[in-house]
Amino acid sequence: MKHFYTFLLSTICLSAPGYSQIDTVQTHAFPGIKNWDEVVAKATADNKCIMVDLSTEWCYWCKVMDKKQFRDTEILALMNPKLNSYMLDAEKDSIGQLLKLKFGIATYPSFLFFTPHGEFLETWAGSMPKNFWIQYIKDSIDKVPIPRPGIPAGLKFEWPSFVERELKAEFKKSTPSEDELSQFFAQCDYKKFTDFNICRFYPNDVPDNLLEKMIQDRTWLDANYGKDMCKAVIETSINWKGYRQTQNKNWAKASGYINRYSSLFPENE
Repeated sequence: MKHFYTFLLSTICLSAPGYSQIDTVQTHAFPGIKNWDEVVAKATADNKCIMVDLSTEWCYWCKVMDKKQFRDTEILALMNPKLNSYMLDAEKDSIGQLLKLKFGIATYPSFLFFTPHGEFLETWAGSMPKNFWIQYIKDSIDKVPIPRPGIPAGLKFEWPSFVERELKAEFKKSTPSEDELSQFFAQCDYKKFTDFNICRFYPNDVPDNLLEKMIQDRTWLDANYGKDMCKAVIETSINWKGYRQTQNKNWAKASGYINRYSSLFPENE
């Protein structure tokens, strides 16, 4: 299952003293990261892409991938010549937290891929059976890098309580109430990294007036979050809204969303 939840630091300096992995006993198939510049320097010297496995302690399927797929000799024989692979805890490691925020990660495990020079390529989310993972590695690494702005200095990593609840429940049986979402969107400042990610988590709930503001500010969003991420938010939101109207058999409103989509994304016709 592929998710284009995208967001690193081609420009952020992860080598700063404040951004180091929590010291733990190495029990994973892949090592952690203490200095991002060193990771990029090694990848450049090796001419290999970089993979970062973002996981959590409570994630069952993270452990399945770690203990099963990433110790499989056939898989490793395919990965090792192509990738320098690392594992970070998205909740405890400071670099992991930044990556989670930068790329809007809401599913674990999530796998972030970068060029040998540290340029972002794409995100894959979720545990995969062996044959799927092998096919992905064969097909999906040679891509054009996606420009990704840096994280503003002084940014605080704070999710609203309903997002924290959803993340820990892997977005299962923990849907926020209408009141929680309404209160959030009423004060939402999508120019904040955290707020923008929440819009990405709940694109079908973004109010029409907020969606229109984002469309008007698309140039700013492209420059600050990346064109692919901005497009994904707007595209997904309009699609969900149109689908909801077709389910309700409100054909006039559904047609309005379809026309709006066509005008914004004619390349998808």
